[in-house]
Amino acid sequence: MEKQLNYDYDFENDNLYFYTNKKYKDSIEFFGFIIDITTDEDIKGIEILNASEVLSDLSQETIPKTMLKKIIYPTMNIKTINDLMIIKFDFKTNSKEFSLPLNITNPQKTIA
Repeated sequence: MEKQLNYDYDFENDNLYFYTNKKYKDSIEFFGFIIDITTDEDIKGIEILNASEVLSDLSQETIPKTMLKKIIYPTMNIKTINDLMIIKFDFKTNSKEFSLPLNITNPQKTIA
């Protein structure tokens, strides 16, 4: 199911946070991503640390920090198959559209 997202971008630290307005319960840290979980065990949001570098690697093209300040229409689709969670982010900037996959297998490390 596609979810419309809000986002915040910390330009200085290059951290990008896509999120919904659902109630927060817990977080899971996974290879430079922080995944926030809701009280009903859904995904509230995902923070991408070193976002310009990570998104450049995922998209195989350079995404400068200045571009991440101007995101429009961010959405997220989530599909779960056994222990695999497939998350697809779609968003636009002034000049480009991005569709980026993120596959997570059974993340275990929980942070406060």
